[in-house]
Amino acid sequence: PFGRAGLIVLATSAIVAGTALRFASLESLPEGLWVDDVSEIEPTLELNGTWKDFADSVRPHPFGEGTGGTIGVLYLESFRLALRLMGTTVLGVRFLSIFAGAVSLVTAMLVARSVLPRGGGALAARILAGLRWHLIMSRIGWNAMVIAPLADLAVLLLIRARRRKSSVSRRTRS
Repeated sequence: PFGRAGLIVLATSAIVAGTALRFASLESLPEGLWVDDVSEIEPTLELNGTWKDFADSVRPHPFGEGTGGTIGVLYLESFRLALRLMGTTVLGVRFLSIFAGAVSLVTAMLVARSVLPRGGGALAARILAGLRWHLIMSRIGWNAMVIAPLADLAVLLLIRARRRKSSVSRRTRS
């Protein structure tokens, strides 16, 4: 029942509200979620921000040594940027997850807009903005949340290629 302007307002308000919810009450995160993140601060701040950091691009995870966990320097460089911009604060530690969650609201809206009837994109943004699991993962699940917008972008590119009947869409059919 909404016109074009109404759908734009609905989608925009969902994205703004959803992003604000992801920033709300960050200091109240459960304590157990901090161990991994806090253990990454020291090796992150030891990086120089140069290409030499990538000479050893996969490093042992600082927490739980001996468990076989690893962490990539590209992630550490992204984390370093967040810590430099926001400081070694709760916001600095959680910023990458929150940012990826907010971006995923937009990319999910674009996917829904391209495959659902009129208003589907706004509805998808509205649903994800307040969906509990998406909100939680947007605050604590960097690895899971960064994959969502990347997958959405891949889907958008495939849809675009298929609609244009490009060579990429012909290759994916076989």
